[in-house]
Amino acid sequence: MLTTMEEQSTEVKELGLRLRLIRTRQRRAVKDVAREAGLSRPGLSYIEGSYRLPRRSTLTKLCEVLGVSLEEVVKGTDVESKYLT
Repeated sequence: MLTTMEEQSTEVKELGLRLRLIRTRQRRAVKDVAREAGLSRPGLSYIEGSYRLPRRSTLTKLCEVLGVSLEEVVKGTDVESKYLT
C-alpha cells in the first residue's frame, strides 16, 4: 500500500519526536547520543527535528544506543507510557 506525501511527512515527524522524547527523558545530550551512534550532532538534530529520515541502519544504531526497540520508535509502541509518565 502506498502512502501519500502527507502521511509520510507525518510519520517522519512522529519518528523524530519519539527519538527526541526518549533521549531527553534519559537526560542525554544530542552530542553524546550522536557520537555513540556514529552521527554528527547536526545529523541527529535533523533527524529529531524531522528534517531528515534516517536510513534503517542509522535508526537501528540509534535504538541500540538509546536502549529501545526499533518497534517502539517506529510504531510508537510503549513510548508514551514509558516516557510521558
